[in-house]
Amino acid sequence: MKVSLLNSPGRSKPSLVALALLSLSFAVVYHEIIWRTVKGWGTFAGSYGVLIAGISGYMLWCKRKKIAATEIAPSFGMGGLLTFGGLGVFLISKLSHTLILQGVALIITVLGLVLLVLGFRQFRILFIPVGYLVFLFSFFEEVLGSFSIHLQTMAAWIAARMLALTGMPVFLQGEYIELPHITLEVAKVCNGVNHIVALVALAIPLAFLSRVSFVQKIGIIVFALATGIFANGLRVALIGLWTINHHGDSIHGPFELLYVTFIFIFGGLLFGIVGLITRGKGAVQTEGVTQSATDGMTFIQRLKTGPMVLALTLLLAVSLYLNFYTVRPVPLTKPLQTFPQTVHQWQGRMVADPDWPFKFVTGDSTLKRIYRRAGAAPQIGLLVSYYADQTQDKELINHRLMWLHLKARPVAIDLNGRTVTINRGLPRGLASQTFAGDKRIFYFWYYMDGRIYTDPLKVKLHGLLSALFKRRNNAAMIAISSEKPLPDEAAADQEIIPFIQAIWSDLDDVLTSR
Repeated sequence: MKVSLLNSPGRSKPSLVALALLSLSFAVVYHEIIWRTVKGWGTFAGSYGVLIAGISGYMLWCKRKKIAATEIAPSFGMGGLLTFGGLGVFLISKLSHTLILQGVALIITVLGLVLLVLGFRQFRILFIPVGYLVFLFSFFEEVLGSFSIHLQTMAAWIAARMLALTGMPVFLQGEYIELPHITLEVAKVCNGVNHIVALVALAIPLAFLSRVSFVQKIGIIVFALATGIFANGLRVALIGLWTINHHGDSIHGPFELLYVTFIFIFGGLLFGIVGLITRGKGAVQTEGVTQSATDGMTFIQRLKTGPMVLALTLLLAVSLYLNFYTVRPVPLTKPLQTFPQTVHQWQGRMVADPDWPFKFVTGDSTLKRIYRRAGAAPQIGLLVSYYADQTQDKELINHRLMWLHLKARPVAIDLNGRTVTINRGLPRGLASQTFAGDKRIFYFWYYMDGRIYTDPLKVKLHGLLSALFKRRNNAAMIAISSEKPLPDEAAADQEIIPFIQAIWSDLDDVLTSR
């Protein structure tokens, strides 16, 4: 019996109209993340997205006959629940301005719609091709990035063992490898997460389209993950060998061959070799249709309008909420510039440099001053940035400023018997570049509804709840540092904490919102 995904005239018109309305509603709700993703395909960092989308489409094409022949049995309960959950995650991500979470919500919602409209059997077929699109949103990079220190130490351990096999004296301490001629650090930017994820993304369609057992499919994916971790260790070991006779050259070898892209290149070659060796044992699936449950009806004709109406209702509800329940800007009762120019024995002056003390502060109103105590050094810098409301491209917590927390530690300050905890940051590595090479110790915290926060996740949560129930997400960031480097944390505490104590009440006063 011939099976078709195409519709014939007349009989399928109601289903086709419902499907078109459902697709349009989905596009309206998720238009921002869809547009940002597609626009990113034209950039160097996001160009891989075209490949991900193409692979997903190819997997669907390979399963087209099975999709057309499989029974459609909508699941109102589980399908509706999963769709509702995906839209709930999307609502949270929109109100908290978490772009990656919006991408994850999109995938969950699509899977929920598949389950709701098509049923469990179709869901099993479409789960991998649809779920694979999560690689468009850097979700796994973020997840693995939270385990960065473990990836760093694993790479260092593998490299140290390889170098030891050559007879070279090696001393390993965490992510540091001490060699007779150089000390290597497997820094966070060298954890290889992006390329390890790329290898896994390559392995998934290979596993999905191969005629092997489910356990073997999982084995292929795990093998890709292990290969990426091993390749990073091998890369570091080769750097150690290269630098023996090339002290003045780039540590990444000739033509930068030992940069982190080595992980994907090595893994791709290894997969190619394994594929040649096992050629014929796991051929690509081209599943035929052994039995049709369509009774001569086309795929579109078999769609039921009831589940699509329910899905359309959920999508419209979220769209209406986001368009009519908008967050309102909350201005300050007085301008930031009214903050005292003179505070106790400190005299302040304005700072004109837009990048001081660091870039990517996007508040609606920003105060930058240098304060100096008469006859004393060092001078102390004050930054106050206030956000009347936060949007996707104007938010208090953003990835460009997350380096602030890399070396931050909590510090308790006594305010006339009241203890307040703020962050003490130590700019090193990426942070030192942002500070133009300085090693200045700085202090920072976030101010929301009269509360002090130091944890970015708590700031995100507070903003989400405030937007959800109060229609406001106003907040401020305060950062203080010495203008010149100080010798250590104790010296910084001695110089800067008295200044923080002196300005605290004035900060509370100027950050009062309407």
